Amino acid sequence: MRVIPVNRSPLTVVVIVPVYNGGERFCASLDSLRRAEPPPDGVIVIGDGETDGSSQFAEVAGVSGWGRCHGADLVYS
Repeated sequence: MRVIPVNRSPLTVVVIVPVYNGGERFCASLDSLRRAEPPPDGVIVIGDGETDGSSQFAEVAGVSGWGRCHGADLVYS
């Protein structure tokens, strides 16, 4: 059996969450990400013109920052 060495450098994990009127399910997803062990290094929320305030839910959950990309709203931490 041949052992292949593993790169021991730390990995960076960023989670991308697309949302369109996600409501309660979206909030539950953000809560789950916040409680993950180990937590992700960043979260990017891509909102596509939601009308239920999902982007505000993201900001309340601690996802900060705001931008637009090809007409979609981006919220990131």
